[in-house]
Amino acid sequence: MRSLLSTYQIGDNVTTDQDKKSTVKYWRQATLLSSLVAVVALLWGLSLNQQVKQLTNSLNTSLALATEANTKIQTLSKRDLPIILSFQKTFLTQELIATFRNLTSVDLEVAAVFTSPATNAQKDVNLVIPANGFIQFGKAQGWSFAAGQHIKLSNNEYRSLDYPVSN
Repeated sequence: MRSLLSTYQIGDNVTTDQDKKSTVKYWRQATLLSSLVAVVALLWGLSLNQQVKQLTNSLNTSLALATEANTKIQTLSKRDLPIILSFQKTFLTQELIATFRNLTSVDLEVAAVFTSPATNAQKDVNLVIPANGFIQFGKAQGWSFAAGQHIKLSNNEYRSLDYPVSN
């Protein structure tokens, strides 16, 4: 017995088969627990990633709606273009002539777009209408008007107007 005590001093670690089995069991449990924590963290991260994507999509949709609303508000806050448009037939040829009458006391420049749905033809022109005056536009100026066509008039200071061409 003395030889056994002399071999081991107080404080020496003595491991038995039972201790080894307990250590292996402990490490297995620790490994399983850490794996479980890693899986939970991964799933939580994926869930957060999905939530971030959903929030980003919602934010982008809200931003697009806000931009659209802002554009509409800016458009609605502008006054109507102060122009009266009328059509007359010429005496001899019975062709339609458009008359653009400026209701302001200053010359007014407008962008005019003439379109024909029947032929998909389009003509863009800039018109400068004299203060309290009018100009006429027709075949001689490069566009033959017919019922069913459209005229769009634009000026950045005013709300754009669309007119159907009528007889």
